[in-house]
Amino acid sequence: MKTSNLSRVLDSSARVVSGIQPTGIPHVGNYLGSLRQWTNLQNSVPSSSSSQCFFFVADLHALTIPQIPQDFYQRRMDTLAILLSIGIDPQRSTVFFQSDIPYHTELNWLMGCHTPMGHLNRMTQWKSKLQLHEMDAVTFLNTSIASSSKFNLGLFSYPVLQAADILLYGATHIPVGKDQSQHIELTRNIARKINSTFKKDLFIIPDIIINSSSSIMALKQPNKKMSKSDQNSKNYILLTDSEQDIRKKITGAATDNIEGITYGDPNRPAINNLINMTAALSDSRPTTIAENFKHARHSEFKSFVADSLVNTLSPFAKSYEQWKAKPSELQDIAANGAKKAMNQAYPFMKNFKRTFGLGL
Repeated sequence: MKTSNLSRVLDSSARVVSGIQPTGIPHVGNYLGSLRQWTNLQNSVPSSSSSQCFFFVADLHALTIPQIPQDFYQRRMDTLAILLSIGIDPQRSTVFFQSDIPYHTELNWLMGCHTPMGHLNRMTQWKSKLQLHEMDAVTFLNTSIASSSKFNLGLFSYPVLQAADILLYGATHIPVGKDQSQHIELTRNIARKINSTFKKDLFIIPDIIINSSSSIMALKQPNKKMSKSDQNSKNYILLTDSEQDIRKKITGAATDNIEGITYGDPNRPAINNLINMTAALSDSRPTTIAENFKHARHSEFKSFVADSLVNTLSPFAKSYEQWKAKPSELQDIAANGAKKAMNQAYPFMKNFKRTFGLGL
């Protein structure tokens, strides 16, 4: 969704909340699928209004798999640096580490006590992370992997923590990709259930802002989504890749044996993917790009794709290196963001706990 359209969606009291796990430098698909939407949302909110954006590094969510402490700390800082590099402004948005706000886990527990197991059984994320087949038929209770060390409570119940992340700050709008709406619907269901149980509007029911951009697929294997965990680094482009690496990866990207450039042909997934990527980068229609290059050689079109990527990503890479060289400043930004987040979360949690009969 373009910034001009977002400004129509968000009113003066809008509040946006979203997070990113510190699993490494994001790739271009992550940027086009979510991170660019963050900056658009931030920049579409009037700075003089009561609207607020809360963007956090979701480090607690990353603990569902084992982490090496020293490496994990650095990835957390790197993720913060990349958020600042793509344009997230601490003066306009509250930027912080999830683990610095203890109310996330406290609200997670209170909400978990009102979340039916059946709701979590139906979630697909834990099944896909465990690479289970026939996921719709698999439940926590019938899979033998449930008793193995691979399957921990954090992985199974993390959607409740995700719901707490959102509801803690009174989010009115949640930016998500096409494949993430299930998580937000669970958040809305839990919020409605608790509101109904206590006969109070304790939670705001957030609206979903879905990014309509097409998924970006792997460069060498366009039948699967781009992933930074791919063993073949030629399948993805990181936001910090050098110009030389970007051009080399695009030159080596899969195409086909059909002459010219067309869009929408299911027999041309590689060409469709390159067009989708370029269209998203330039906010253009894929069909317009295809028309402009309909008689071009594949090499000519790839040069155009590489230029588009370099023009967009090179400033991010330069800014990222500058932020990496200022660790104390990164720490200060995170600390200031945590203070702002705490100030927002405290009054909500105080009232919420009283509803449960907790607190003074």
